[in-house]
Amino acid sequence: MLASLRERFGLLTRSICVGGGLATVILSGGCIRGSLATNTGPNGPELWSVANRQQAALGEEVGFSFILLTPFQSRPLNPYGFADYCMVSIGEAKIQCEADSHGHFRFEHRLRSAKPGDEVEVVATAFRQYGTRDYAKIGDHWLRGDSQIDDPDREVCNDKLVLLIYQPEILLEIPSGDFSFDFESGKLELIKRDGTTKAIFVDRPIRRGFETAGPNNQGVFQISYYPIGSEIDPSGHTAVRFTVYDTA
Repeated sequence: MLASLRERFGLLTRSICVGGGLATVILSGGCIRGSLATNTGPNGPELWSVANRQQAALGEEVGFSFILLTPFQSRPLNPYGFADYCMVSIGEAKIQCEADSHGHFRFEHRLRSAKPGDEVEVVATAFRQYGTRDYAKIGDHWLRGDSQIDDPDREVCNDKLVLLIYQPEILLEIPSGDFSFDFESGKLELIKRDGTTKAIFVDRPIRRGFETAGPNNQGVFQISYYPIGSEIDPSGHTAVRFTVYDTA
């Protein structure tokens, strides 16, 4: 009888399908899946990257997008009626967000505490709310409450990826000329794709800047600088320009 009703009216079932340890909602004979993407992966900021392992620069503010997908066709699914909010863990940090007008759960996080070489796991989980929302932020901590008179929120689906933290490095070699260089006049410029430019000057105790070394046996000077994530493009290449006066 139930099978015939499904065929006549296309009934949706909202029972839980557990597979691989992940709870997902059954939709028209299949399971809703989650898909987590970043703007720092190999596809670049205009094309979100869903790779399981992605690189992110130290100190970078990474943008994330989590969506629900229909079964079989894996098309984006409007979360209305299925998921009310998303809980995210990024290493030890936690974030809660709701879907935007396009049905995407979007959030950002700056990688302040990570170190070069760290592997930071990011897990996004969509929840269907029942009664009072289970998760609440008290001070700087997220707590999950349980109540005998309030049904627990239900996990709909989730997805995860790993961010591999690296330290960007700029190394430039400048052959010496007829006159010595005045590195106090030097300016290192980091030029992003959108045209914004960050000017860096020689390193001093009161400011972080580029360092100089040399000349070596071949008469070559080396300019080095270690940018933070916000100073470079999240993917692809960032242009670098260095100018310096000599004593002439």
